[in-house]
Amino acid sequence: MRPRPWFKKGRLLAATGLVIVCAFPAFSGQPCAGCHPKEVQGFLATPMAHSMGPPGRGPSGTFYHSVSGTRFTIRSSTDHMTQRMERDGLASQYPIAYSVGSGAHAVAYLIQVGNHLFESPLSYYAASGWGMSPGYEDLKAPDFYRAVRPQCLFCHVGEARPIAGTLNAYRTPPFAAQAITCERCHGSSAAHLRNPVPGSIINPRKLPARARDSVCEQCHLSGEVGIPNPGKQIT
Repeated sequence: MRPRPWFKKGRLLAATGLVIVCAFPAFSGQPCAGCHPKEVQGFLATPMAHSMGPPGRGPSGTFYHSVSGTRFTIRSSTDHMTQRMERDGLASQYPIAYSVGSGAHAVAYLIQVGNHLFESPLSYYAASGWGMSPGYEDLKAPDFYRAVRPQCLFCHVGEARPIAGTLNAYRTPPFAAQAITCERCHGSSAAHLRNPVPGSIINPRKLPARARDSVCEQCHLSGEVGIPNPGKQIT
């Protein structure tokens, strides 16, 4: 998961001469489905609607990381997964708390230690099966030590609930919405719920082309380096 800028009040999407403020998602179809059942059903058929899920997404199996001499054993069921790691005669085992990714390309896994989230060094890839998570491939001693920061989660979950002033600690539960929701593209639904008329919520189809593109570019425009807006920090 690539770090991206994080903003407490909203996400600023900068384009040429344009800034859009999008609130964090709060709903994953309800109450949207009450008036827009067709649109919600269509969204539920997309990978974005399944960007985070229960831990058991991925088959049981084993994987050997030759660079570090680490053997991983995965035991998976419908809503439960453990990943066991053995290296140099030592072993540790972790229950997976969440899976991240729709599975169309890959699934990453998070463990929870107290109220802190960490990423597993092992991911499942649709094309090749079990393999090392990005950035772990050449490590001599991979482990479950990669802190999952809020900015890492922005493009993968609906809404995280981080504890201010911490690196990777979250409230209970850590997510107000797990998978990406309607509000990621339509902005806050609060005004629309109070007055459900056209124009009370963002309709990307009716935005100017550059503004419309910026909605997708929240997550689908990556670069070599992340540059935060003025006054903000990536770490």
